[in-house]
Amino acid sequence: MKRDENSSDNQDLAARVAGVVDLLVGDVRDRALHPVFVAVRVVVLASIVLALVLAAVTVGTIGLVRLFDTLVFAGRAWATDLLFGGIFLIAGMLCWVHSGRPRKRTAVD
Repeated sequence: MKRDENSSDNQDLAARVAGVVDLLVGDVRDRALHPVFVAVRVVVLASIVLALVLAAVTVGTIGLVRLFDTLVFAGRAWATDLLFGGIFLIAGMLCWVHSGRPRKRTAVD
């Protein structure tokens, strides 16, 4: 009978050790992989949002150009091109100025 009690104690001990190891491995996995999963989710969702915003801006710009060409300037495409070309030129110049490229130092600096 001692063998049966001893083997059941060993099995019970083995089950408890396996349970503790399983909890520890699960805890370490959660602490290590959870930040990675969150970061990947953020990157994927930001990419999707960026693509949708770019598509919306493109479609909106095309719609505005067509609206101005047909209704506002009544078929004078040159006026529409001049207006939107000027707007995009100014926007591009502002982006260029604020692009963060290094400036040349002068003697006064």
